[in-house]
Amino acid sequence: MSVAALVSLLGYPSGWWPVLLLLALAGVLWKWPHSWLVIVPAAMPLLDFSYLSGRLFWSEFDTLLLMSLAIAYARGQKTSTVHSYGRLPLAAFAVSVLVSTVIGLLPLAPLDLNAFTHYISPYNALRAAKGFVFALAFWPLIKAQWHENASHASRRLTFGMVLGLASELIYVLWERVTYSGLWNFDTDYRITGSFPGMHIGGATIEAYIVLAAPFVWLWAWQRRQAWAIPVACGLYALAAYSVMVTFSRGGQLAFAVATLLLLVGFMRLLWQRRAGLVTGNIALLTTVIVVGLVAWPIVSGKFSQSRLATIKTDIGIRSAHWQDALHILSQAGNLVFGAGLGTFPANYFWYSSATTRPALYAFVREGDNVFLRLGGGESLYFEQVVPVKPEREYRIQLNLRTKNESAALTVPLCEKALLYSFTCAWNTIKFSSPNGQWIHKEIRVKTRHFGPPGSRFKRQVKLSMFNQQVGTEIDVDNITLLDAAGHNIIQNGDFKQGMQHWFFSTDSHLAWHAKNLFIHILFEQGWLGLASFLALLATTMGALLRRAGKDPLALTQFVSFTGFLIVGLVDSLIDDPRLDFLFFWLLIIALISGASSPFTHKPKTRLTRSV
Repeated sequence: MSVAALVSLLGYPSGWWPVLLLLALAGVLWKWPHSWLVIVPAAMPLLDFSYLSGRLFWSEFDTLLLMSLAIAYARGQKTSTVHSYGRLPLAAFAVSVLVSTVIGLLPLAPLDLNAFTHYISPYNALRAAKGFVFALAFWPLIKAQWHENASHASRRLTFGMVLGLASELIYVLWERVTYSGLWNFDTDYRITGSFPGMHIGGATIEAYIVLAAPFVWLWAWQRRQAWAIPVACGLYALAAYSVMVTFSRGGQLAFAVATLLLLVGFMRLLWQRRAGLVTGNIALLTTVIVVGLVAWPIVSGKFSQSRLATIKTDIGIRSAHWQDALHILSQAGNLVFGAGLGTFPANYFWYSSATTRPALYAFVREGDNVFLRLGGGESLYFEQVVPVKPEREYRIQLNLRTKNESAALTVPLCEKALLYSFTCAWNTIKFSSPNGQWIHKEIRVKTRHFGPPGSRFKRQVKLSMFNQQVGTEIDVDNITLLDAAGHNIIQNGDFKQGMQHWFFSTDSHLAWHAKNLFIHILFEQGWLGLASFLALLATTMGALLRRAGKDPLALTQFVSFTGFLIVGLVDSLIDDPRLDFLFFWLLIIALISGASSPFTHKPKTRLTRSV
């Protein structure tokens, strides 16, 4: 694992600072071997720069997980034979993941520039499986932590979750200030946070906040100090704000349900403890009131009202999409084992009853030359972050080719968040290629009103390319973006390094997700996967519910999973690898912490040195 972690750092395309950050974290992990229980959840939200590196299948967070596992095992952390719940359904689900990964991988595709650069690749099965596999690899280490000292392990986990949430909330505030404005609740802008995986849509940001926010209450409970109460209240209020400005009705409902469950649950715990009953209840009620005050102006804003007005229509669209997903499964997969992990995007393209398809891209090699081929379809923006300056003139140069009689390539230069464009310089090149020959084009663009003027934060600028003419293909090569001095600020414009430094985003989201957690599992893993997942959930949630009245960690975990599953009713969630990891990692912790809880009978254990 340590060798794999080092290999993943070689040739890193996004500069030296992520590498130095990872090496610094490795030093911390080596000096304090138990610190992974803090570092892993703290780093999870922010440690993914794939929108800069172009690495769709492997993120910096994956490297951190490899380092954490390698160092923890190398440092000889001990494991135990302590009993844990849910081993049978977890094992069954693991078998289902393995089988469905193999189904998704076969037949094997060539290991060329397209193997790990698009979600329609069969190797997307590996990307879809890695989150669960990483979580499972932590099982012995988690058992050791909880067996050694359950109270300390719980505090480390809670602190890590709160640190991760706090960093994400800061990012959300930056995003709102930079792009839409903190108090602008009328504009159609939905945050994506620090999750590049939302470039194809999804509910990652709201699911993460709903999963992490309950740990703020647990953190304040564990501290038992007066200063922790206003800090927790402030963090939870910011979490409420962040969920509200996703404008996700499922996420908002999940957060509301979680808040009520936490209120009732911690009031019950306070009543049993007796000490601090009045102060604690006032703090809880104050937090809920503050959350309501934060949520109200957002709910009453124009955009929220427009979203609420279309609930009935959107339910119809979502239901039709679920039916289409089941239809695709009947055409492409096995009802017992599913269509295979990571195969929904590819199977949607081939078997969906929808009338439109997303545009696709591929890297093509002709002799020694490599170029980009852009297919036509629903919007897919092939893009790169570029360091342009406001009120300047630039030149875009590129080579183009098409086999069609005519084609049109749109090349906007925009201030752009992950999904939303703001100030743009739009350019469309209409051309034909006599005898299939390459032609050279040049465009002059001016970054008028970029900045934006008076803003404290600079917006990212992206150069994008897209082809919306269905049935056409456009070949692109040797693209450059030249400043006034003639310096090229595009990286990998000849595409010889494949996807490096490039990324893509799309306005068409249904093509990439089943849009329901349970249908997603049924689609990819069949009835075997869904049955084992439901059994795993029933075992975990049942054990947590039995302890929730006495154990604050169990209460927090129960509420956290409940909120996550509510969001999962309207989105796939675990098709994002980082969120997939965090969910199953916390699920495994819940299974193990239950066996080590002072509120559960604890069988005799023995310690053996891990290898």
